[in-house]
Amino acid sequence: MISIYITPYMGLSGRMAMYWVFAGWLGLAGCGSSYTTEVIDTFPDGTTRTIHYYKETDSGRELYKMEEYYDNGIKRVEGYYRDGERHGRWNSWHDNGKVWSTGHYREGQLHGKHRVYYPNGQKFYEGRYEHGLRTGLWRFWNEQGGLENETRY
Repeated sequence: MISIYITPYMGLSGRMAMYWVFAGWLGLAGCGSSYTTEVIDTFPDGTTRTIHYYKETDSGRELYKMEEYYDNGIKRVEGYYRDGERHGRWNSWHDNGKVWSTGHYREGQLHGKHRVYYPNGQKFYEGRYEHGLRTGLWRFWNEQGGLENETRY
């Protein structure tokens, strides 16, 4: 069984939203599991602020993905969970729609390559985490894209 709750605005036009809901339903229907999408929070005008995606398991309902939006409808954050902790790819965006950061989590801690960008789209810094700690070479740039600093952890 798949339950999908559609709100007045999920960042897509009506026809496009229905296409993605149908495509998602097709993808999930073949998995043999039950999935639920729930709007957790809305802005005062009724547009979506936070959506949680759940998977029904033998032990109950498990959060596996979340999305947050700005009041202008642009996605703010998207990420995945495993066993109640951040796990997998997490992305965030500035309110102008440009990427703010990309990174990965493992068992609730930053792990792997991490990049952060200025609102103008230029890279701010990049580096790697291992179990929540900075490691290796980290690079930092100015807003014009010029390399400012390199630090090894």
